[in-house]
Amino acid sequence: MAGAGMRPGRHAQRLDHYDLLRTLQDMYGLPPLGTSARRTGLPAAALGPAATIGAPPMPF
Repeated sequence: MAGAGMRPGRHAQRLDHYDLLRTLQDMYGLPPLGTSARRTGLPAAALGPAATIGAPPMPF
């Protein structure tokens, strides 16, 4: 995965869109739904300083 909130590099565990979804749900304080509820999200080592778990929701 690549993006502003990701640290470059390789990670030992397999990650997919459900892990990404769970991370986003956690970041925005949303309840996990479906398969993402059984995932832990992206590992902290993969997240850069721009991605803060528990960040307040962005205003729309």
